[in-house]
Amino acid sequence: SVAQANQAIAQAQPGDVITFASGTYRFDGHAYIAANRAGMPAAGITVRAERPGTVSLEFSLGEGFLVSAPYWTFENLNIRGVCTEHANCEHAFHVVGNAHHFIARNNTIVDFNAHFKINALEGFAPDDGIIEHNTLTNTSARQTDQPVTPIDLVAASRWTIQSNLIADFIKAQGDQVSYGAFAKGGGAGNRFERNLILCE
Repeated sequence: SVAQANQAIAQAQPGDVITFASGTYRFDGHAYIAANRAGMPAAGITVRAERPGTVSLEFSLGEGFLVSAPYWTFENLNIRGVCTEHANCEHAFHVVGNAHHFIARNNTIVDFNAHFKINALEGFAPDDGIIEHNTLTNTSARQTDQPVTPIDLVAASRWTIQSNLIADFIKAQGDQVSYGAFAKGGGAGNRFERNLILCE
């Protein structure tokens, strides 16, 4: 259940693998899901579906997963923003501060302004992340004047962003400028490889 998932994530320990049973799960009623328990280099924390296409997470949240601790992996999930107002579904993943060695692999993520937002916080940068083999898309133009950038990476280093499909990222309001992916803010060693970008 949603309550069990929230509890498992809140109490996660190094080496835990949190596997959703097949089905659809709707998360709402709070700002985000906090992934703030640290994994270890040889014992990360994984949130997953056993098989792609079997688990759908619906987020009516400003941010989906707020990851602020290291060594978290998310894989095989279908994640959709279901906010009535597009401005209210900002990120599926917000990776901040000490959340180094984050991995997102083989997920389908739909209907967010910035599917991945990555930035430093309180003097720490979430370095050494991987985003690979994901599909990031939207089903309509985003009715917002806030940034529309499926991968928005600021001030973090040594990320590998590879083999993703990034499509249909349109900002309908404000300056109407959107970006498929970028790294900015003084990070170093970030690599974008073998991604397919379809603007609209």
